[in-house]
Amino acid sequence: MPLEPTYRLTRQQLYDLVWSRPLSALAAEFKISGGGLAKICDRLMVPHPPRGYWSGASARRTAVPPPLPPRPEDCAPDVVISAERAPSRRSRTRLPLAARRDQIADAAAKLIMQDGLHAATMKRVAWSVGISEAQAYNHFANQLELLAYIARREQADLDATLQGAIDTESEYNRQARKSFSAYLRYIARSGSLLQTLLGSAELRGVLREEHHTRREWISQTTAEGMAAADGIPAHLAVPGTMMLTAIVVRAGHLLGRGKAPVEEIERLADTMMEGARARLRALSAADRSVPRAGAPALRP
Repeated sequence: MPLEPTYRLTRQQLYDLVWSRPLSALAAEFKISGGGLAKICDRLMVPHPPRGYWSGASARRTAVPPPLPPRPEDCAPDVVISAERAPSRRSRTRLPLAARRDQIADAAAKLIMQDGLHAATMKRVAWSVGISEAQAYNHFANQLELLAYIARREQADLDATLQGAIDTESEYNRQARKSFSAYLRYIARSGSLLQTLLGSAELRGVLREEHHTRREWISQTTAEGMAAADGIPAHLAVPGTMMLTAIVVRAGHLLGRGKAPVEEIERLADTMMEGARARLRALSAADRSVPRAGAPALRP
């Protein structure tokens, strides 16, 4: 029985077919090229055998195929395959370089928040933007570079938010409260994207030096503020700052995971931090000595 010129399949049916025989043979049945069928699969996020799968060792063909991922949001439930050239499915607009990079980063961030870090493959990100995978690689050399770009962008946005909160106050303790509240409100508004990104050991390795420099600057600045506002000596201010920062970060993690409302987490963490600051002030009053030998000192 001759094949009809147009075929309508579900993604599951297409997935089953491409893993049942060589892509070129199946494409010939559909009266299209093997490359055309591969592009259809890529566009619909249907995994297909890699090049050489059918001609290589038989062990390859006995391996379990990768699972069929969920259907993309803007993907029709049925697959229509025809030998006739279909009209373009997407409007294509040439964007400036910076705008395109941000568009790709936005799409990747959305996938990460929806499905986790593993979902932001270059292929899937390109598909969601409406460009080819090759075009995505014109903007980012690899997935790690894309993730680093998103992390740096998020960190810059967070830093600007915190600085904006600090600039509304002139007294140190008020600045500390405002920046802490702004941090939690930022997490509540933007989600745990930055925390999810930094969950990757490989990405942390890429960002290690700049994050170390940033942490050093924050610790030093905060310790200097504590010393000026409360008279806390360096050998207490520096480790005290690290402990207070740990409370803030942990509170952000709990909020990002939806463990409690932002108001509840802010209230509890603020109580803990105020208790820790009161204890530091009490220790300082009892110990006005010069910092011990080898203890950390504030930089001049």
